[in-house]
Amino acid sequence: MGANWRPIPDDVRGSARRLTEELRAVKDRSGLSLTQIGTATHYSKASWERWFNGKRLITEHALESLAVSVDESARLLGPLLEQALLEAEQTADPTTPGQRPAVVRAVSTSRISTPHVTTVPETTPPETTARAAVPAPPRPPSPHGCAGHGDGTAAAC
Repeated sequence: MGANWRPIPDDVRGSARRLTEELRAVKDRSGLSLTQIGTATHYSKASWERWFNGKRLITEHALESLAVSVDESARLLGPLLEQALLEAEQTADPTTPGQRPAVVRAVSTSRISTPHVTTVPETTPPETTARAAVPAPPRPPSPHGCAGHGDGTAAAC
């Protein structure tokens, strides 16, 4: 199946090249088409084509989705993705528009290969100042003349 792959562009080097090769191996092992992987992961066929051909670096979320949907061993590519992202950031030239590979960093900074659980320390609420007791205003007389109801009900007084 690997014979059908386009050559990885020459400007994709280092960890990004290795990541692309490994992603292709995951796809080849799965035996699935781009359309089937897209359906299983909820990412478009076009996105997978870009990631498998080295046109873009895969996102952390897409890699996690691939691992869950197709091949759990894809989780092992998390550190390689992190390294590729670092290399891309270090070599990026902001004056060159359209430079490849485009770096897409997911919101999460946790590694894919490690489950992440965040615990929030319990805090005590700040001290509040005591408010002075304010007496309630007097109730207006009820419609039938006695003082005390104030809600308009006609109860026996």
